[in-house]
This record gives sequence, structure tokens and C-alpha cells, in this order.
Amino acid sequence: MTTRTRTLLALLGAFGTTLAQGQELRVRVAEPGRPTMAVGALVSLLAGDSVVTRGVTNDFGRVRLRAPAGDYVVRVERPGFADTTSRVTVPAGLDSVTITHSAQRPALPSRIVAPPAACQAGGIPEPIRPLWTAIDRTLRLVATTEEREAATLSITTFERILSSSLGRESEQFNTILAAHNRPPNARSAPSIRRAGYLGGDSAMAWGAPDVTVFSAPEFQATHCFGTVGGTANREGLFGVRFVPAATDRVEIEGTFWLDLTSGELKVIDYRFVGAPAAWRPERYGGSLEFHRSEVGFWVTRFWYQRVPRVEMTGGRERLRGYREDGAEITGVAVAIDTTDRVAAARAILEQDRAIRNRVATMAGIVVDTLGFPVAEAEVSVMGTEFLGQSDRQGRFTLGGLPLGLQIVRVRKVGYRVQYFAIRLAGGQDWEGRVTLPKLPQTLGEIVVVGKWGKPPQYANTAKYDDFYRRRASRSGKYLTREEIDKTAAGRISELLRAIPGVRVGFVQPGESENVSFLTCPAYNVSVWIDGQKVTGQVGEILPLIAPSDIEAMEVYQRQALVPPEFRDNSCAAIVLWTR
Repeated sequence: MTTRTRTLLALLGAFGTTLAQGQELRVRVAEPGRPTMAVGALVSLLAGDSVVTRGVTNDFGRVRLRAPAGDYVVRVERPGFADTTSRVTVPAGLDSVTITHSAQRPALPSRIVAPPAACQAGGIPEPIRPLWTAIDRTLRLVATTEEREAATLSITTFERILSSSLGRESEQFNTILAAHNRPPNARSAPSIRRAGYLGGDSAMAWGAPDVTVFSAPEFQATHCFGTVGGTANREGLFGVRFVPAATDRVEIEGTFWLDLTSGELKVIDYRFVGAPAAWRPERYGGSLEFHRSEVGFWVTRFWYQRVPRVEMTGGRERLRGYREDGAEITGVAVAIDTTDRVAAARAILEQDRAIRNRVATMAGIVVDTLGFPVAEAEVSVMGTEFLGQSDRQGRFTLGGLPLGLQIVRVRKVGYRVQYFAIRLAGGQDWEGRVTLPKLPQTLGEIVVVGKWGKPPQYANTAKYDDFYRRRASRSGKYLTREEIDKTAAGRISELLRAIPGVRVGFVQPGESENVSFLTCPAYNVSVWIDGQKVTGQVGEILPLIAPSDIEAMEVYQRQALVPPEFRDNSCAAIVLWTR
């Protein structure tokens, strides 16, 4: 054992036993030639070639590192930049140092280096090492940001069940707050090296890679590498291709995609290899996308994976379909450092501002056609639990409303219900005036079963007469409340998917649904609620309405079928009647 090795081991041993008494070094990272600080930079404290501790700079460009007193090297890394190193001495007391990070962008090779025809032993070949350094820098920065909980992430997760022909059978979305965006079934690199991505006896126990797997030494040791140019899906990017050396278990192969101009890792695409051919392995795999948020932190913006669903039938395996899982970050906020009073005060203000910008307020007055205020009118945002009532002066206020396109309903007994669509922006205070026309006084029908098969429960109302009259003509597709309940649908689109001639497109988190008809594009489909046309795209309007709010629905797949009362320039119509 060399003298240097003994010294390093002694230092690391002392660090492990005296970490609680370790000294604190405050590091500030500044942009070169500017007074601004570098946010989201990876700062490592090195003893020789070993990392003693590391952290990520906050929104002040500062990070706190704890280590025993001694001499160290501070290394600052940022995707797209060359590393900056400085020698520092951690004294027996508190100390701080400011480092100006390099503005030099590294030159990355762009020539094609083909992977070996047969991968026997892994490792990074020398021509690819500069590219791998850029890749590894982003991976370690994202992992450290998540492990140190430097940011609070707003995440939308999704899960889909597909048939063997890739038809969607079910889907589920969820919104969470977390410090990292990693697959819940992610496995450690040593575990993957031992058993691969399909562990145990169950064909459903699929693992997933995350940033720590790709940056682990085990990954380099078990894969061969080459380079490829951008494909149609990754045009403008340069790829580092990886293929596994092992063939006795399920592994992954794929490509790291970099932007050679900025030197940043953008995407990792992968697919599984080594699975039975009957499971159609060409149809499943996944990807990870990396992004520098507005706050300044590098995060896994989006991850996605598709795996097969296999069951045993009569002692034989049968491919039932596929399962898709994924998550997308919709917001990044700086985590509050309670040990730094200035940073904590600023972070609290930023979070308070962010909360205000995530909601909107709506206020207004309800009047009749003569301009007199209407008291006790119900004001609600459809598809949500937001509900209010006008006071004696006809005024109402609803706060904390979701952003984007919303459908507002205003109604009162004796008045015609009014619907209007508004698009709310973050922090917006909407104000408006709603006019409710009075209804003529009519006597209820004294019938048990109507002329067109109207159910007895509607005998005392004329609201649904026209629906059942049109239903008797069979010119379109009609759903009653009883038929809607049988479907147990959670979204209007699930009701439409069962109607011939209607197409519901794939939904990405944060995007509207793509609803169209065989003979009518989505932009030309009109939506009517209780006899009133609602302006907006059908894919934006329908998710705002819950099936539980619908009493009846009419669908007319082409213009010739649309009744005169709903006929405009649209080539198809969806008519909803609320409860």
C-alpha cells in the first residue's frame, strides 16, 4: 500500500467518524464577467481523486459543504461548460470562498465511431471519452440535485394499459410533489448487473433505469459504445450508442443524444433486448429527457417506459398487452434552506408568488335582463368542486381556480341557465357581468311516460323533452344517465371512444385530448351544453366536464345528421345535457 493511499484512507476514515464535527465551507459560484451567480451547478470537494462531499448551488449560487479541516480541491461542473477547479483549505472555523466558473464550452467530437460488431467487453473508447464526460456530467448533476433535495418538483404521473395491438384499455393520471422524478421500479446498477431488468419468476417484475444507473461504473463495464448521427426523431442531435455485452439476461441498448453546440445531454432512448421474440420486444422500451428549468436546476423533465404484460395460460406464456408508465415535471421551485435566513425569506416569497401564479380568482355580478341584481344564483366551474352563490347585490367571488380554459355555469330556478367559457391565467383576477334571462311560467306535464319514451322521473320537467324526441328519430347516437352509469367512465372521452366513427387521440400529460370524427377534424366539432354552444376546441372543453354531471348526451358524427337547432358551420356536434 502506497503512502498516498494510506493518507487518503486515513483522511476518509477520519471524515466518516467526525462528520458531525466537520467544518462548513460555503462556496459561491459566479458567472464569468457578470455579477450574477450560477444556479444549479455541481460543486464537489475532492481529496485526491475521491469525492468527499458534493452539493448543488441554490438560487443565490451558494452551496454548503461539510468536511474535516484540511486541503482540498473544489470542482465546479455544469452541462455545456468546461470544469473549473480551485484549491481550498478548510480551516478549523467557518470559511467561505467565491469561484468564477469557466465560460469555455468544451469541443466535442462529431465523427462517427461505429460500435463493435460483437460486444464482448465494455468500456468507453478513447474517441468517445469527451462525449461521455459531457453525458456523465449531466447525469451526476441531476442525481445530486435530487438526492440533496435542492428543488421541489410538481410532477404529473401517468399509467396506461394497452392491448396487444396497442389499443388503450385504461389510463390513470396523478399529481404529486417530490424531490426527484425517477421510476418507482428503478433498480440499482449492481442489482441490474446480477439479474438484468426482468427479475424473479414473474414476467411482470420489470425494472427501469434512472440517472444513477447510467452514471454507475457497472454500466460502463457491461456496455460497448459508438456514435451515430441524428435520426428523424432526434434531428440536430448527435448520439452515443450503447449496446450490452451480456446476452444471458434482459438488458437495454439505446442512445444518449447530445446537442453538440451547447454540449448538453438532452435525451436517452433505450429498448430492451434479450426478451422472448413472442413478446414483441421491438414494441417496448423507454426514454428520459433532461432539461434546465427556469429556476436553474437540471432535472429529469420526462421519463417513459413501456413493458409487456404476460400471463401463463395452460402452461404457456401469452402476451396480453403492454403497460406504459411515465412522469413529467410541470413545475420546479427552490427548496427552502432553513439554515440560511436570507435564502429562506426569499424562497418563501418565491413560493408564495408561485402559488398565486398557479391559481386565479373570478368575481362578478349576476343581473336579469332589466339590469336588476339576481340574488342566490349558483355560480360553478364545471368539472370542479368550485361553487359559489350571488349575494343580495348579485355579486359573487370564487378564488383558487385552476388555470386554463374553464366552463362556468350560472343558474337559478326561474331563469335560463347560462354557460360561458373563460381562459384563466396565473394570478389573474377575472371580473365580469352575467345576465340571466327569466323563463316564461309553464305548467309541468301531467304524464307518467312521455310520448317519446320519456322516463317517469322526468314527468315534471320539460327540460329533456327535445332529447327524447330526437332520440326517437335515431339520427345520431344517444346516451342516457342509466347508460352512462353502466360504463363507469371517468372522462367524457371514454364515452365517445365506444361510439363508431369517433377517434380519441393519444394524450400527453399537460396536453388536450385529440377528439375527431372519421369525416370531421377536431377543430370543426361543435360542443353544446344545455342548448348553448360553448366556444373552444373540443379537446379542451370535454376534459372540463365530468360524466357524473351529465344527464344525457347526443353525438352526431356528420353534418347531415345534426338537427337544425345545433347546425352551424361545424361538420359534427356533441350535445350535453346536465343534471
